[in-house]
Amino acid sequence: STDVRSFSLAQVDAFGNVSARTYALRGVPALAGKTQDDAAATLAGRGFTVGAVTTVASSAPAGTVVSPWEVAVAPEGSAVDLVVSAGPSSGTGSGGSGGGAGGGGGGGGNPQSPLVMRVAEAKRFSWKLGRTLGARVQVSRAATAVATLVQPSGVALQSWSFALRPGASVVKIQMPPGARRAGRYTVKWTAGLAPNTVTRALALRVLSGSPPATRGTAKRPVDVLFAGKKAFAAEVSRSLPLSSVRIAPTDLEGAFDLSASSSRDVRVVVVDTRIYGLQLVRDLRTVFPELRILAITTDRRLEARALKAGANAALPPTATAFQVARATSALLAR
Repeated sequence: STDVRSFSLAQVDAFGNVSARTYALRGVPALAGKTQDDAAATLAGRGFTVGAVTTVASSAPAGTVVSPWEVAVAPEGSAVDLVVSAGPSSGTGSGGSGGGAGGGGGGGGNPQSPLVMRVAEAKRFSWKLGRTLGARVQVSRAATAVATLVQPSGVALQSWSFALRPGASVVKIQMPPGARRAGRYTVKWTAGLAPNTVTRALALRVLSGSPPATRGTAKRPVDVLFAGKKAFAAEVSRSLPLSSVRIAPTDLEGAFDLSASSSRDVRVVVVDTRIYGLQLVRDLRTVFPELRILAITTDRRLEARALKAGANAALPPTATAFQVARATSALLAR
């Protein structure tokens, strides 16, 4: 897209009161076909940066960007993930954490590009918190994804299929009674058409009781993710000087990837709904029921809606870094 305009939104109620504006959104250009350097330069020209770079097998020349291939919008200054071709291969390719690539798939998106799939789900499941396991599945083009729950013995217990559109979808798996026994299970995700399929196997610890409460230490801190402006996240970090807590600024994709990461212990996610809206709150609650979510709303009237969407606490847009830090500390202490 050649549209370089930026947009922000405001809500007007029946009495003419106008809420604070959201942060500016700008169009992300289609980058497929460019070299990685050209794509980075194009993004910089729009005020974006390059995020995670995944390499996949593709019929495109090595070093060519194959995704994103469609036009999208994102907050100004955010990072955009790239999928880069490694050149042709007779097998399937695979990318970084949370993703995989291969041929085949459905009829949506660019049929010439390889199918890329990323999956984020909770690392553990507790029957005390519900009966469904949520997952965020992201595909580069329309595909049918199959999730198979594998028992600790290695025997498949049950499978579910989901017809997915290009982009990210949050799906729910109804956990079967056969998974009530505690143990280390595996959720195997497969998409595409054999023999060119994308596969991702994610470990899932099933608990029979409530999740154990553990505290962070200086050597092994717990994580607080801040989905909002980096400068404000830094202010909150200075107001929360705990060696046992690590605050990391992130974006929508990072909120899911880091919460699902086996190397992180994410306890709280602060969501600035002026940027990401309430949908991020809803989706995080579905996928990560153990998370404590603090929402910064666009105005005071939306605080109740944020709580209904799944936030554990909500603050108005006038909240200071100290107030956000104090609310975060309260959630960590729960």
